[in-house]
Amino acid sequence: MELKEICHDLDVLFLKIGRVLSICWVASNWRAVNVVWKIFPALYKHLYTASTSPEFVNDLAVMCDVLQELSNLSIELQSRTITLMQAEQFIKRCLRVITSFKTNNGDYMHQAVVAIKDM
Repeated sequence: MELKEICHDLDVLFLKIGRVLSICWVASNWRAVNVVWKIFPALYKHLYTASTSPEFVNDLAVMCDVLQELSNLSIELQSRTITLMQAEQFIKRCLRVITSFKTNNGDYMHQAVVAIKDM
């Protein structure tokens, strides 16, 4: 209830995280982390003592970037028409993208860098 009130005070849409343990666990984890990202201003205020360091924001951004890629891969691999060759290509692409996060910021990490500068 507190979090819902904080969302209201900050004019942030309150979103429920929902069930994480489903058949499409990677996709559900992505949705859960994405909701955390979207209501981050309210979570920040609510969990102020836990989120005072830039590392928290960085960790959340990395989780969003990586889980988004894994979620996309999971959805592709669930296609009923996918071939082994296509699956291998999707997996290799996903690995390349995730590996690239070591040197290139993903979308969420880019937003985190800006947010950390504004902290």
